[in-house]
Amino acid sequence: MRLLTAMLALAVLAVLTAGPARAQVPVPGQAAAEAILVAGVEVPLPPGSWKVYYVNDSALGAYPRTDVGLMRVHGRIVRQTIYATVAHARKGDGFRPYANCAVDHYSHAVERVNRHGHEQDCWHVRPVDLAAGNKPSENRQALFSSADGAADFLPVAMIGARFHLADRHLLLRVAYNWTPDLMLPARGERKFWVFEDWTRAAVEENPPRRAVVKTVTAWAEGWQARVQNAFINAERGRE
Repeated sequence: MRLLTAMLALAVLAVLTAGPARAQVPVPGQAAAEAILVAGVEVPLPPGSWKVYYVNDSALGAYPRTDVGLMRVHGRIVRQTIYATVAHARKGDGFRPYANCAVDHYSHAVERVNRHGHEQDCWHVRPVDLAAGNKPSENRQALFSSADGAADFLPVAMIGARFHLADRHLLLRVAYNWTPDLMLPARGERKFWVFEDWTRAAVEENPPRRAVVKTVTAWAEGWQARVQNAFINAERGRE
């Protein structure tokens, strides 16, 4: 737990002291650091060496969208993942309200505004289910394939922060996830964490898990300005 706190403290310090990001256009298999360029938005990356495992461009229709997945591996363990989505409203009519701004099982949620076709701004801390029994999306399939191909350990569940911002022209959504097994070793017969262990109800009943969520939430509170600046700068570049 002390190691996790120190790591996230260093990450917050890096937010305050880092210079301009050198954003790259994502290509599967490519290494990335500091920031990555997703459909005109420089998405900030936490410290470390990241690998792009997934890119999907959908340029058709009135709302072209780009999705990018990254992973950070150390010691043959997938320690963190990032999933970024950028969409553009070509007609300037905005986007539907984001249904996942606040859900009951989230440990923490902040929903500032979520208007149809107008401003949207929310973020939350929640668990992510990577259990093999669920039908995986194309992104998840790429994540599983990348981890399996390199013989890297991928957890059954992750915990992280997701930020969502939108206006009449642009949508930016970025999820930053950690492997909870590295933050707090699971105990009992199973020896690994599952999604249900990190729902709000489960966390509230367990002080060590509450401490992990508190640390992740503090990191997110410090990081959200980076995501907001990426959104604002992209809008300025559009004008």
